Amino acid sequence: MKKIFILLLACLCFSSCASTKKNRENQKNIQNNITDNKKNVTDSKKNDNKPGQQVNEEDNSLKAQEKNNTFDSDFAIEKVRAYLKITDSTGFSFTTMSQDSDTISIKVISDDLKSKGGSGTVGIYLVYKSGEVKEDVIPSFLKGTWRSADGTTTYIIKDDTFQDKNADYKYTITDVKITDENDDCTTYELDWDLDKFKSEYKTGSMNPQPIFLRYCEKDDTIDAGGKLYRQ
Repeated sequence: MKKIFILLLACLCFSSCASTKKNRENQKNIQNNITDNKKNVTDSKKNDNKPGQQVNEEDNSLKAQEKNNTFDSDFAIEKVRAYLKITDSTGFSFTTMSQDSDTISIKVISDDLKSKGGSGTVGIYLVYKSGEVKEDVIPSFLKGTWRSADGTTTYIIKDDTFQDKNADYKYTITDVKITDENDDCTTYELDWDLDKFKSEYKTGSMNPQPIFLRYCEKDDTIDAGGKLYRQ
């Protein structure tokens, strides 16, 4: 009888130990499942954020690219400022003189120069789409073919030349200065290359004079001793 009791007690202990071990294993599995679920949720959130982040990055990139590719007066003025090494724009004004699909012409005026007399014009600069800046020898609005009302006088003005069709002379322009200006009209002094002129036309001694043109924006005309109209 005693042996039977001991055997039953041993069976009960073994069963209890096995049940405890099984419970521990179940708890461990549950904890592992919880950890895995948390990891999956975290990974899912990360993955959910990636497309949004990519869209935002792409949008920002496109906006930056569009800004860099904008060819307007602000773009041109910034390029001219860098070209002239103007770090502080105080005391300077920038005016867009003309614009086409490839170039923008900017006039720079210094308040300091203006206070000393004269127009205060620093210069006129041509800005290309590439960002390249060149001093505009002849302002773009002066370029073209000009003719008097009676047709007796015709001037052809190009990038760096002034041609008098009636005299059949072409002058290579080396410098352009503003000698007078107001709200309506501006007078330009065009200096030309005397040596090149003598070489081309085999002229002897002469008393060269600058070419003076008065441009009036209001009616888009020039005056060189007589009014000429754009053709």
